[in-house]
Amino acid sequence: MLPVSLYNLSSLEVVSLRKNQLHGSLPQGIGLALPNLHGLEIGENYFSGSIPNSISNISTLQIFSISVNSFIGPVPNNLGDLQNLQKIVIGTNQCGARDGADLDSANGFKGPIPNFRANISTQFLMLYLEENQISGIIPTDIENLIPLSTLGMEGNFLEGNIPSSKGKLPKLQNIFLGGNRLSGQIPASIGNLSLLYGLHIEGNNLNSNIPSNIGNCQQLQDLTLNNNNLQGPIPKQLFYIFSLSVSLDLSYNALDGSLPIEIGNLKSLSTISVHENRFSREIPSSIGDCNSLENLYMGGNFFEGTIPQTLVLLKGLRDLDHSLNNLSRKILKDLEKNSALQSLDFSFNNLEGEVPTKGIFRNANAILVNGNDKLCGEIAELKLPACTNHGSMKGGKSKTFGIVLVIIGVFRFVYKGIIGQDETFVAVKVLNLQNTRAYKSFIAECKALRNTRHQNLVKILTSCSSLDSKGKDFKALVYEFMPNGSLDDWLHLPMVAHNHSRSLSLVQRLNIALDVASALDYLHYHCYAPIVHCDLKPSNVLLDNDKIAHVGDFGLARLLSNPDDDSSQTQTSTTGIKGSIGYAAPGNK
Repeated sequence: MLPVSLYNLSSLEVVSLRKNQLHGSLPQGIGLALPNLHGLEIGENYFSGSIPNSISNISTLQIFSISVNSFIGPVPNNLGDLQNLQKIVIGTNQCGARDGADLDSANGFKGPIPNFRANISTQFLMLYLEENQISGIIPTDIENLIPLSTLGMEGNFLEGNIPSSKGKLPKLQNIFLGGNRLSGQIPASIGNLSLLYGLHIEGNNLNSNIPSNIGNCQQLQDLTLNNNNLQGPIPKQLFYIFSLSVSLDLSYNALDGSLPIEIGNLKSLSTISVHENRFSREIPSSIGDCNSLENLYMGGNFFEGTIPQTLVLLKGLRDLDHSLNNLSRKILKDLEKNSALQSLDFSFNNLEGEVPTKGIFRNANAILVNGNDKLCGEIAELKLPACTNHGSMKGGKSKTFGIVLVIIGVFRFVYKGIIGQDETFVAVKVLNLQNTRAYKSFIAECKALRNTRHQNLVKILTSCSSLDSKGKDFKALVYEFMPNGSLDDWLHLPMVAHNHSRSLSLVQRLNIALDVASALDYLHYHCYAPIVHCDLKPSNVLLDNDKIAHVGDFGLARLLSNPDDDSSQTQTSTTGIKGSIGYAAPGNK
């Protein structure tokens, strides 16, 4: 306990007894006994009881810090009359149960926030009331605290709306309102706080949009709005707050739409958390411009498309969570090279292919990839199937295959087939040999595809030249199966067949165009001999399961002079005009 003789020192200006093991209560007459007190700091002890009303008699009081004790009762209502206060710290006096427990069964300040009627004359004020049992609403007369720089009220039982009067506090730098029962909207007046550094309203019942004029807070560095019921898209103005550097936490809300490409503006931000929302479409590649990013949490949404290649540019990235989305294609192998990575979570997506084995992937405890049925790999702890190369040709010998007589309208090949013991689906192109040009087409296509290997060309698995059951010539080419059909099917479906599942986004169209361009660049400049396709059209661009484009049908290909060949004549598969009607390229003569 504090000795009684202490209260006889009427000229005493500072009492600082923090972080001891002192017990007892404050005498009711403390305000009369110590009228010249400037600072009372007795935090982190075991004091209990209520706060004497006589505190309001200490007109010289500047610092009143009694946090982390066991005080009870209401916050003195006349505390707001002290015009010289610079710091009020009465937080964390609560011990006992919360979240539905009987409020009278635990310690801590109860009741409403005191009124602040007088204009505080000091230059700045910090008000910390956090982790108590303060209830009721945030009073509108808080606007009287003109010098307020920090408002800490988190972890109480506050209800109602956030008053718009907070926008009238020009010196406010930090707002802590998390862990209450606040509802309604984030007031638009928040955009008036030009000095705001940190805004923390997590763990409430806010249920409206994020106001666009939050973009006016150009000093904001830390924004946490998680665990609410915020709705709608993220306003683009938020991504023009270039000062954001600590955290942007929007997780566990009901936000939707896509992530704007402007997210790449946040070049100084350390943590982005948008998990457990309703975001969809592709993750923007501009995420790779967030140079300082260390933690990226995007799980539990509806993101689709691929893992952005630009993630490999984030050299300081430590934690990456893309779980519970609709992402497809392969895991980025270049993530092996990021030595800063500590955890990866790609679980429950539609990823496929081999899981990398180097770098962070060596530590099976640091990665999660379960829930991706098409992944394979060599890391035993992950319990993945071994990777195999189905349908490849070895030694130029063709494999036996069974043809399933199922006509598939999305392919111009007539048949869908199954090859090998693993029953790999293939596309079978059977030539109509009644057409005299079919022989030339068959030979030209075999020649054109024999030595071509590119990820954006349709892969030929084998060929068949034999006799059918009637003793007639039979010729067929066997290709890898493209489950998404041709580009023509996606671009020109009949009106009755249109639905949202058969449409291509702008990003997907651009990716397809790039895939086709990559294939043509290979054929023209990097193939064993330059090849001009001569019949490039949407029906000859096929899409695999991930909508990666593959150029096919080389039946009209023109093989130009081979620089390694003595012949100077151009080799062609046919004569005359090349290409289909409507698609004949100029100069094909």
